[in-house]
Order: sequence, then structure tokens, then C-alpha cells
Amino acid sequence: MTGIARIIGWVFLICIIGLATATAAERQYAPDRKVDILHITIDVTPDFKSRIVAGTTTIRFAPINRPLEELELDAIDLDVSSVTSNAKIEAYTVTDEAVTITFDPAVRPGAKTTVTVVYEAEPKRGLYFRTAEMGYPEEDTHIFTQGESHLAPNWYPNYDYPNERSSSEVICRVPPEMTVISNGRLVSEEIDSESGLKIAHWLQEKPHVNYLIALVAGKLKKIESKYKDMPIAFYTPASLIQYARRSLFNFGLFAPLAQRTQTYRVSSIQTCRRAVRLPDLRQSRLGAAHAADRTRREDVPQVCEGIHRTPCSGLCRHR
Repeated sequence: MTGIARIIGWVFLICIIGLATATAAERQYAPDRKVDILHITIDVTPDFKSRIVAGTTTIRFAPINRPLEELELDAIDLDVSSVTSNAKIEAYTVTDEAVTITFDPAVRPGAKTTVTVVYEAEPKRGLYFRTAEMGYPEEDTHIFTQGESHLAPNWYPNYDYPNERSSSEVICRVPPEMTVISNGRLVSEEIDSESGLKIAHWLQEKPHVNYLIALVAGKLKKIESKYKDMPIAFYTPASLIQYARRSLFNFGLFAPLAQRTQTYRVSSIQTCRRAVRLPDLRQSRLGAAHAADRTRREDVPQVCEGIHRTPCSGLCRHR
């Protein structure tokens, strides 16, 4: 028995060591920072027919503590046409995952430098088109982005790791009837006399990680409200505007809707014993797009907790 116990003990120890080694091998860390990225400017023109984005991205940075000979930017399947800089570029290479820029002479530490990359992207992830050709309503044509966790390089070159923060600005050129939303504040909005496109310029002055850069542009409808003295605007695809106010009810931002209630009489053993006065159940967390056909009277106990954010038992009695 002692020998068997020892064998079992050794097997257990080997398994523990193997598990620890495998766990360590799976750990991922951000690369060491060679530069401090100070600001990112992204200028994009989406083509809603071909679902291609034409872009120019300028990154301002400074090497941290050593002369910089090479700068690598994450760039997934970007068709790069040029790379320029206020420093002397010896060469640059483009792969399906990165743009690598070689400087000669090396950029000295602390020297504020810019690189500008001109490119086209046909993103499969990170930036998404919603058009009539794809089966969406024409009135809902738009694009939106999702950067987390490593998807932003699909539509602009960057250093895509959370150990770096910078300010940013997004310039987007779209047809005049479209709306553009991005990070920070809207600096300007004007019509380009040559192209006829609307140019919207957004600026985020507070440093942030790269994956938080966001862009939504398209045919959107707006709902306006305010929190105390702060004006607030909510945007939704045009075809869903009729559901938007109900969807936003949970946030308590529309007082008139908060006063609208309906009476539901239910007698199922799973539901309320007496009549319960609740706001329109379609204002629950089920969401605007699906609310009209997913809420039933029998759902009162489940939904009332979502609406009032208190246990259903605090509002009504059950059998």
C-alpha cells in the first residue's frame, strides 16, 4: 500500500506541475513599450457600396529611453499605399498583421515624431457595414466599430495593447444625410465643396487605451433628453426609432413614459395573484428590436424585476 500511495503521490505532483506549466505557457503579456504614443488622428471615408474604407492615420509619438530604429504598428490586412514621417524613413514593410517602419538615423529619445499611413481596408472584423446589399433596410445603412480586444487594427494601424494611452481624433467623411458619432466632443461638421461629403471631426482629449476608439456613421434617428442641466442625445437605426423610447425607459430619462402604466390581470400559479400595475412590459430589458413580440402577460414576475430593479415579491404577491 505504501508503494502504491507513493506512485499516486508522484503522479499527482507531475499533473500539478504540468498544469502549472501549461497555464504559464498560455499567459499573454503586452510587449515592452518602445515609444510613448501621444496622439492618434484617424481620417476615414467609408464606401457603403463596396464596403471599403479609405483611411489616413497619423500617429504622434516619442521614443521612451532608447534611440528608435524600428516602429511596428498593428495592421490587419491593410492595403498600404504610403508611409511618411517627419523623421527619415529608410524603409517600411507591410504584412497581413503589421506595418514595420525603419528609421535611419534612429529617432532620439524624447523627440516628438509623426508617422502617417495611407491605406484602404476591407475589414471583416473591427468595423462592420450594414447595407441594403447585405439584407438590411436601406434606411438603416450605417457602419459601427468594435475595438476590444484586438480588432481595431482591422480598420486603422495602431499599437493595440492596453499598456499605452493617448488622446485621439476621428475624422469621417460621409453623405450629407448621415450622422457621425465618435469619442469625445464634436469639433466641427461641414460639407466639403469638392466631394459633397459631410466631414465630421471628433476629438477625445483625455488619454485612453486604443481599443476604446469608436465610430458609428450612417442613417440614424435621434432622441433628445437631458440629465439635470446636461443635454443628452440617443441615436438608433432609423427603422427602430418607434421602439427607442421604450428601450430607454429603464434609464429613467423620459418622465412621461415613466408615468405611463398598464394594468395586467393574471391568474397563473407562476404569476401574480392580483392585478399588477406596471409600465408597458415592452419597456423591459428585452430591447427595442424584439420587444413587440417577446413579452407576454405570463412574464410579469420575471419582467417586473427587470423594470423596477427590485424583486418581484416587493411589488406583488404570488400563490
